[in-house]
Amino acid sequence: MLVEYVRNEHGRRIGVVVALDNHSIGWSAVREKEKRVIIQKGRLQGCSAILPRDHFDKDRALEIAIGRANMAQTRPTKKVPPVAIQKVITKMQQRAAAYFKPGQYAHKYQLV
Repeated sequence: MLVEYVRNEHGRRIGVVVALDNHSIGWSAVREKEKRVIIQKGRLQGCSAILPRDHFDKDRALEIAIGRANMAQTRPTKKVPPVAIQKVITKMQQRAAAYFKPGQYAHKYQLV
């Protein structure tokens, strides 16, 4: 398994990209800024809420990224990664192509 952490301009970790083979690449990123959302369902429909920024948790980020990589073959995600993560994903695809032999798969990873 290949792992690369993404850092912001201050050197703080903001995400992680993992590759289990040439085609199974997963990512996880934190929300760096507060985000205002409008509630779409339920009793509070139409109200706005502010989602606070996230703090990076290495174990949780790896868990999410590995889960996305494991699902990459069966159910590609529709969620679009942030621009900073997209650049690292492109580099990771090239790195995985050079690292893994054709047909080689780094067995399904699960964090315990």
